[in-house]
Amino acid sequence: MLSNTKISVKILVLIFLPVILALVLGILEIRIQYDLKANSENTIELVGLTIKITELVHELQSERGMNAGYITSKGRNFADKLTEKNTTTDEVKENLLNYYNKVKAHLNENEIITI
Repeated sequence: MLSNTKISVKILVLIFLPVILALVLGILEIRIQYDLKANSENTIELVGLTIKITELVHELQSERGMNAGYITSKGRNFADKLTEKNTTTDEVKENLLNYYNKVKAHLNENEIITI
């Protein structure tokens, strides 16, 4: 097949085939790196969301403990601290909601459900 073609055409074929292969492999590598970056960004956002959820759970448990102490002491203990604890819990809840609203556009709904 190539025996009847000019030597210059043979040289061009030998040069362009590796160049085209290198371009295709380069494009594939760029795509892989882009996907890795996107997955990393999602992971960072999911970790941040998990931290915010954990902070809220901690505050809720602390608030629940204070309420239990207040109730069992018939109002003698924690009366002065409950309002402050409620405010702190509300602030942590707002921080979680604000963070969630900021990142939910980037995250897949299935990723959020699995948390």
